[in-house]
Amino acid sequence: MKPRAMTLALIIGLGTAIGAGPVPALADDDLIDVPDVSGAEMNSDEIIQMLSPQTRGLRVRTTEEEKPSQEENLSQLSASFDSILFEFDSAQILSQSLPILNQIGRALTSEELKPYRFGVYGHTDASGAETYNASLSQQRAEAVRRYLMDNFGIESSRLQARGFGEQRLKNPAMPDSPVNRRVELVNLDS
Repeated sequence: MKPRAMTLALIIGLGTAIGAGPVPALADDDLIDVPDVSGAEMNSDEIIQMLSPQTRGLRVRTTEEEKPSQEENLSQLSASFDSILFEFDSAQILSQSLPILNQIGRALTSEELKPYRFGVYGHTDASGAETYNASLSQQRAEAVRRYLMDNFGIESSRLQARGFGEQRLKNPAMPDSPVNRRVELVNLDS
C-alpha cells in the first residue's frame, strides 16, 4: 500500500464528512488494501488491536535505521468487516450483523480507542447505477454510524460516515458478489 493512497483516502473521508461535496473516483493505483475481517468470530479485544496505534505494529527492532514506514503504520489501522450485512438494495442492517456491530461498539468505547475518531466507510457491489450505489453506500455507512451512536453512546464527532459505492470492489473479478458489500473502519487519528 502506498502512503499517498492512504492519505488520499483519509482526505476524501474527512472532506466528505465535513461537507466538502462529492469526490471524483479513485484511480486503480490509489486503492487501499485493508485487512479482511469476516467479523462473526472477532471479539472487541481483537478489534482494539487492529485499530489501536498503541498495540498495532509493535515489533522488535535491532537498529535505529529499522523504523517502521508510514505505510506499515497506516495499513494496520483499518479493518474491513464483510459480515456487516444489509437487506438487498437497502441500508437496513440484517440482524445477523448485530453480534459484530456490538463487538465493534465495545471496542470503540474501550479506553484504548476512546481518544480516536473513525471513518465508517460503506461499499456496494457493482449492480445498479454508479450514482445510486454511491448514495446507497453512504446510507449504509450512516446506518452503521447511527447504530453505534444509539446503542453505545459514541459521540457523533468520533464517527464519520462515507460511502464509496462501487469504487473499491473487494472482488473486481465478480463485481456483483456480496463480498463487495461491506463496511470498513479506519482510525482517522493515527
